[in-house]
Amino acid sequence: MGSRQEFMAVGERCPDFTLENSFEDSILEGAKSCELCFHWDHKRNKCRIDMYDKVLEGLDQT
Repeated sequence: MGSRQEFMAVGERCPDFTLENSFEDSILEGAKSCELCFHWDHKRNKCRIDMYDKVLEGLDQT
């Protein structure tokens, strides 16, 4: 799986990014990273809606 920088780059560009409720009142508010997204499965370290690879592939083409 990707690095923290990749998680942030993907989170910034993901059209389906949704901030996890538990992070709404934290100092991280406004930050976008896969690890902060509602769709991120922390146990499996994977996007539940399979957007990570799609967005990352788009980043590689720029």
